[in-house]
Amino acid sequence: MRRRNKRRDAGGDDMPTMTIPRVPAEDPRPAKQEERAPRRRPRRGRLLGRFSIRSKLNILLVLALAVVLLVATPFVAIQIDNARAAGRTADAARGARAVGALAWELQRERLVTTAYLASPAVGSDEVARQQRQVDITAEDVRAALGREASDELLAALVRLGSLQDARQSALLRAISPDSVARTYHAVIEALIDALRLVPQETGDAEGTRELAALDALLRANEFSALRGVALIGATVNRETGLVVLTDAAARAPLFIEQFVEQADPEHAAIVVRVEQGEAGRRIDALATELTSPEGPLQPAAFVGLAFEGVDSLAGQRRSAEDQVTGQIADAGASRAAAAQELTALIGFGGAA
Repeated sequence: MRRRNKRRDAGGDDMPTMTIPRVPAEDPRPAKQEERAPRRRPRRGRLLGRFSIRSKLNILLVLALAVVLLVATPFVAIQIDNARAAGRTADAARGARAVGALAWELQRERLVTTAYLASPAVGSDEVARQQRQVDITAEDVRAALGREASDELLAALVRLGSLQDARQSALLRAISPDSVARTYHAVIEALIDALRLVPQETGDAEGTRELAALDALLRANEFSALRGVALIGATVNRETGLVVLTDAAARAPLFIEQFVEQADPEHAAIVVRVEQGEAGRRIDALATELTSPEGPLQPAAFVGLAFEGVDSLAGQRRSAEDQVTGQIADAGASRAAAAQELTALIGFGGAA
């Protein structure tokens, strides 16, 4: 009884009971995320797979060609510059060859004129003939150079007109040999200066060296020719003639030495062979006789021997100079052609 009453007091069978739902315990493990659907990877070669085998080969060839062109372009540009520089060297040497021919004719006119002034018995026919030859050569040089001649060179050619007074005075024997020597020397030196062989901005290292050697050769030949003229002029006026002779004799070897140092060995050998030849030794002997205390015993005979020896040696120098200048021009043209051929070959290979 007591137990039953206690149940009633505590809410026994007579009172309805509330059922509390059980909450499941939280799972400590992280909830699984929904798996994403796998991405569809593009098939390899799908782009190239659209092309045929021939098209694929063409694409590879185009890529290879693009790489070749990219690498070859700087090299081609360098070869083009080399061709232009070597071409300028060849043009400069050709111009020097033409001007050298004119300078030689002027030197011979100076020699013939001086011999005429030193020989009262000799007529003026040879002098007049050589003057006409100089005028013809000057016109040939103007025609050969054409529009390529620089303003300075054209001005130097115009300066030839200043010789007219000296020519007329010489025919009248109204001018001294030393004045003739200096007047013609100024004109010849202006022609050489107008060539601007040093420094020559060609970009061609070998050509620059060769042109510098050529400039030295032209100047050496001028002072050597001036020395020969002074041998004859000193028989008319010993004092002024020896001044010109001493100066020319001192400067000519310096330019010859400079030429030998800069020129190719074969070119140096050509010039040295002339300078040390029989004609050169004969002129040295005449210079020794002239500068001796007693001087030439027979001035008239000395003038004849000096003229013959100087004229012969001048011809040999002219031949050597023409040979060297021609070879320098040909070498420059060959380098230019080789560079052009290599450029064309590379360009053809790229186009192919």
